[in-house]
Order: sequence, then structure tokens, then C-alpha cells
Amino acid sequence: MGIIHVSFVLHWQYKQKGTVDIEKTYQNTYKKLLTFLYTNPKFHFTFYFYGPYLEWLNKNHKEAVDILSELSSRKQVEFLTGGYYEPLLPLILPADRVGQIELLTTNLRKYFGKKPRGIFIPYSVWEPSLISSFRTSGLDYIFLDSELFSEKKEFLPTPKFMEDLGKLITLIPLHFPFTTKELPSPESFFKSLFNDADKTEDSFISIAVSPSQLAELVKTSWLEKFLNLCNESENIEITVPQAYLKTNTVFEKQYIYPATSSKFVPYDTKSINSIREFLYEKPQAQSLYARMMYVNSQIMQYRGDSSRKKTAKQYLWQAQGQSAYFLLDDEYIKDYFNAKEEAYRHLLMAEKMVREAPDTSINEIVTSFDYDMDGKKEYLFLNADFNAFISLSGGILYELDLLINNKNYCNTILRNKANDGVQDFYQKKMFVDHLIEEEEFKKYLVDASQSSAVFPLINYTETKFDVHKKELYLQAQVLFGLFQQP
Repeated sequence: MGIIHVSFVLHWQYKQKGTVDIEKTYQNTYKKLLTFLYTNPKFHFTFYFYGPYLEWLNKNHKEAVDILSELSSRKQVEFLTGGYYEPLLPLILPADRVGQIELLTTNLRKYFGKKPRGIFIPYSVWEPSLISSFRTSGLDYIFLDSELFSEKKEFLPTPKFMEDLGKLITLIPLHFPFTTKELPSPESFFKSLFNDADKTEDSFISIAVSPSQLAELVKTSWLEKFLNLCNESENIEITVPQAYLKTNTVFEKQYIYPATSSKFVPYDTKSINSIREFLYEKPQAQSLYARMMYVNSQIMQYRGDSSRKKTAKQYLWQAQGQSAYFLLDDEYIKDYFNAKEEAYRHLLMAEKMVREAPDTSINEIVTSFDYDMDGKKEYLFLNADFNAFISLSGGILYELDLLINNKNYCNTILRNKANDGVQDFYQKKMFVDHLIEEEEFKKYLVDASQSSAVFPLINYTETKFDVHKKELYLQAQVLFGLFQQP
């Protein structure tokens, strides 16, 4: 029987954290793990840190960074890169993907002395087009949730490889056998590794561990017990991905369709097959995505001061963090709202860096085009003090930015029946027209979904748009009330 190579991957996978004490998490997990690894050189580990957490670690616990650097020099640990601000990688431009990855890669190399060769994608938000960006960044392999692979086994025993536009990359199935509610015993987990292992060739099995799961593993001495079992066996070795890939060739090719892990289930969403499907179904996420793409185009068109452009890019990247695009649990709705506020703030700061540049001095823009990529025109009024975006859908003012404080005053969240007792069936923005029958008005005040309001749900038509006078006239025709009067 071949050797079973086991790799443990510790990831800080995004979740709205609410009041989670990062310092407490460090003391209960990372610190204890580092102590264990330092005294047990045969136990190898792979780490994924996203950019802001790495900054926090270096600022508040330089001793941990020093220990990790020493463990790296002993080839006992390996580090994975990713998008610095944890963006949804398929939704940002290739240049931004490469820029964010290289920013995190540079910091990992500075702190730990080695350049990462692999990447961790939170929630396996995957599209094949990512391969080109990853190869441009000098990466050799990707971790993806094992459920995205076609084989349905408890453990997939070998990595695969995939090609896109002539670029090849290794795909490593990542397994999630642990839960915080119930951990398998070291003995049962040890035995389960043999179930799907190759009987003749070496196998490689990667195991995902979250900080909360690690806390339980450390608390119960699980790691020590598992290490003892491995030391007594000739068939299992704890390793890191690079060590395995250096001595083993990946031969099997597999295509992974655009997908996400089933663990990625945003609040008020049953399931999604791909991140773009989610984007199309969630107008709040689509609005932020459209804003991000528009600011990106402004930065790309700017040909002035390179340092100003670089600063604008940094603000843009900070606005691309996935926390502003979805809510995982209604418990963290305030954190989600704050993340959206921060995203819009950084987008406005990026936009101002370009618009207020001395060599451009763009003070006023009045234009119309399909801004949010919904097949209909939107109308943009931008000046030195504010931005106003108007949509034909409902004839609403759906974004109002005051540049003095970098705030979007139309940043709202749709209410949900289960959480709020009221279900919003249209976006609550500004200048929403209503025509409601008198007997329906009381119902509307209690629950907007029970009213006969019609204007927020229809498409308006343009009757006049004067760029020079900055005037826009819209109209809508509907059938209203019990007698369906026009």
C-alpha cells in the first residue's frame, strides 16, 4: 500500500464576526497551535491568513510571526496566498486579482521568508477563468472544496489538474470532516483515511480546520493523539502540499464548472450554483458590484500621477472585500450593513482621488448608459458635492453620495419576513412613487408586501433628458386599483 500524505489547512474563512474577540481567538487557537508545532517538529501545518489579519498579527503579536518564520525555515509549515482583502475573485478584473494576490504574497514573503505557491479561495467561489490570473501570479496549485469534484467519496485520494487557455494548474480537493459540535475521535479519523486511499500509489488528503475547530482540537489534545497514531504507522505521513507535489506527479485531468461550496449559503438564500447566479438574484449585491466596476473604469482611464492612481487602486481593493456582498447570518446584520458602508466609503475615496486630480479636475458629469448592466439605461449626475444615480426601474433615485463625508445615503437593506416581520418586495430608495387605495394604506404601513402599490415595480420611460440643463423627465403608465383604471 502507498503512503497516505495528510495535510492540515488552517483557514480564517470569512464570516461576519460580530463581537468576536480576535485577541481571544488568537490566545485560544493560534498561540496554542504554535506551541504544539514548535515542540512537535514532525507535525506539519498549512496556514491561510487574509491580509488584514496578517497585519493585525504582525502588529500585536510579533513573537507569533517570528515563530512562524522559524517553522517555515524548518519546512514544517507552509503558507497560502489569496486576495488581500478577501474579494470574490470571479467578480473583480484580472488586474485586481493579480494585484491583491501579489500584495498578500509580498507580505507573506516579507514576514516568513518564502513565496507561497498555493492559494486558498474562501467558500471555493470558483470560475475557470481564475486559472490565468493565478498562473500570472506564479501559483502552482489551488485548494477547492472536495464536493466540487465529480468523484463522490469521503476522501479524494489524489490532486487533479485543469487547463484553461493553455494554462495548467493543480487542483487539491479540500475536505471538511470536522464540526464544532462533534469531532471524530483521533482513532476513527485515522481509520477513515484508509477507506478511499489508493491501494498501490501514494495518496494526498487535505483537511480543512477553522479556528473554532482548532480550539476544540487543542483543548482535547486531539492533535497529540493523532500524531502518536501516525508515528506508530508506516502508511501515514503528515506533510504540506509543496513537499508532496515535489515528489509526486499529478496525471489526472478534471474540469470544474463555475461553482461555490455548499457551505456558502447567504442569509435568505436557499442555495446557489455560482457566484454570478447569486449576484443576479440580489439587487443589493448587484448595485455594489456595478459601483465597483464603474469606479474601476474611472481609475483605468486616468493617465495622470502614478502615485495618485496607486492610492485610488488601494481604496478600490479595500472596497472589494466579500463581507459587503452577502449576509451569512441575520445575527450579524449590523456588521453586514457596516461592511457595505465601508465599501461605499472606499469607492468614493477612490473616485475622488481621480476626479479631484489637478491634471483632470472633473467637476461635473451628466450622462446616461447601462451603468448597472441590467439592460436598461441609468442616469448619472455627478458634481463636486454629490453623485445622484437614477434608475428607470421604479423611477427611483437609488444612490445619493455626499462627497464631503464619503457616504451613500441610499445604502439600505431589504427587510425579511422571518427576521423583521415584514417582507420588502422592492428596493427602499429615494423618490419612490406610490399610488395606494385608501383602504390599502393601513396595510401598507404594517407590511408593504400587502399593498397594491404598483409604481416601484414597473419600468419608467424617458420623455426628456437634457444634459446641458441637467434635467430628466420620466413617466409611467399603470392600471390601478380594484377597477384597473389607467
